[in-house]
Amino acid sequence: MVLISQHWISLFIGVMLIILLYIAMLDEEKKNIEKFGVAYGRLYEKVPRINLLAGIIR
Repeated sequence: MVLISQHWISLFIGVMLIILLYIAMLDEEKKNIEKFGVAYGRLYEKVPRINLLAGIIR
């Protein structure tokens, strides 16, 4: 939607949402490491955080 609208406000909102989602992912990872411990840590090393293509290739 950000690319289609071609307006600076949409770009700003899109960037802010991406940043907020990334922060939420980091927080969720910390909670999962506390909850699941070493097992989640090993999984986290194998699976990329965001990159879908790298996840499929691995």
